[in-house]
Amino acid sequence: MKHRDRVNAMRDEADRLDAELKGEKTQLVKFEYKPETRVQQLFMTLEDPTYSVAAKTFSSFIMVLILTGCATQIMESMEEFQFLPRKCNKSRPTVSSCRRKPFREFYIIEAACMLVFTIEYS
Repeated sequence: MKHRDRVNAMRDEADRLDAELKGEKTQLVKFEYKPETRVQQLFMTLEDPTYSVAAKTFSSFIMVLILTGCATQIMESMEEFQFLPRKCNKSRPTVSSCRRKPFREFYIIEAACMLVFTIEYS
């Protein structure tokens, strides 16, 4: 049998199998995990947003925190959200004493986001 004949035979077989599959009604089986303990339920709530309404809410909360953390990182680098420290001597400024600093609220928001991320990760 020549190479071309083998290729044509394989194509014919593939076409036959394809036609056979199209004639049958194929059904997908959906696997659904059912947690048995409270720890497994907690894991599913934190891991899979489709598990429950609480899981969806928690996932949305984490997404809002991620966006908030990103926004505060950007905003604290902007001059509009920075101030000059009180110890800055404007008549004799130095780089270390007169470096602009972001508002304190940004540190609080960042610390809160990091705390929640750390708890959620562990």
